Amino acid sequence: MPFCPKCRGEFQDWVKICPDCKLELVEKLPSLPESVNDKLSNENLVTIARFSHPEEAYLASAKLESEGIWSFLADEHTVTADWLVSYAIGGVRLQVKESDAADARRILSLSKTDVELAAGTGRKCPKCGSTDIKYERFSQSLVFISWLAIGFPLPFFKRKWKCNSCGYQWQSPS
Repeated sequence: MPFCPKCRGEFQDWVKICPDCKLELVEKLPSLPESVNDKLSNENLVTIARFSHPEEAYLASAKLESEGIWSFLADEHTVTADWLVSYAIGGVRLQVKESDAADARRILSLSKTDVELAAGTGRKCPKCGSTDIKYERFSQSLVFISWLAIGFPLPFFKRKWKCNSCGYQWQSPS
């Protein structure tokens, strides 16, 4: 099977040109330079964010990759197959190389602020002032326990805001 020398994609025998890169396909891929292999294998991955839904993780990963930072999504297929497992395993983990972690956090915090301002909420944590907050409609632990006990998730309402930075929880005034 032929391969694209640039994107390293594998194609059917009848394909002669890579549809993405517009390059002629080759029968054998050139090996990666040793420096690339060493850099990829020796650097640890760190988790910089967790998401309840894979779609949110895909958007964050795309934002990072558009800025030139390689990222990896851990447990995305597990959560997609059974969304209730998301609560048990802590959601989809967005991971980057240790050397890119600080830049990735900066990029994602900027994008979260932009999204929040665009949505018009303007909410902040009353304790620490962070904009990294989320609204929790259900008590995740009680929903998961009910699913384990009776085989069906019951909606135990929580209706609280939670700060991802300091962990503070509060109810917004009606």
